[in-house]
Amino acid sequence: MSVDSLTNFFTQLLSESNNYYENELKKEDLLKMKLGIELDKVHVQVSKIHGNGLFAKTNIKQGEVITIYPCDILAYYPEKNRDAKEHVVAYIFCDELNDNQEAKDLFHKNKKYYKDYQLVINETYSAIGLPEITNNPAYLGHLCNDGAMGHSEKDKKIYETVSVLKSNAFFKNICDCMMVVVAMKDIKENEEILVTYGHGYWLSRSRI
Repeated sequence: MSVDSLTNFFTQLLSESNNYYENELKKEDLLKMKLGIELDKVHVQVSKIHGNGLFAKTNIKQGEVITIYPCDILAYYPEKNRDAKEHVVAYIFCDELNDNQEAKDLFHKNKKYYKDYQLVINETYSAIGLPEITNNPAYLGHLCNDGAMGHSEKDKKIYETVSVLKSNAFFKNICDCMMVVVAMKDIKENEEILVTYGHGYWLSRSRI
């Protein structure tokens, strides 16, 4: 599987929409789906960097899609103002969790905790992957660690330098329909998959 093949697949699906609004609704539906994609390149184990991490089961070549970032919950910002203090956000659960009241209650009681597993898709949506769900290696992107941390403006340059040097993968948006993790260099078996969260991510966590 490649970024190009996924892009072509979603482009074809979206081209069948009749108008902009139908197109946007289709993207929302696709984000919430877990497609039957076969990816078995990584597994979860304890990380020396932080908590659990994602590790290569086999050698991975540069440019390969490693895994997908799950959208167990879709955070929807209708006013496109996620950075405003008084922003509006709605949470849409994926189909397999829609009837799971226990999971919903747990999420609503621990929103600050789950914010660590939220990945921005665009100005309207973010994907939230639940760290408790780790049974499908095709959907483990939410467990990638960053190789560095930066909690203040003073350490921004240091953070960005170290994080980029340690990174071996990156998040890629495919047509606003799926977020994937792509190898930016060759990765050896048992090597931890590391991405850059961005300095803004760490600053936002320091304000919580």
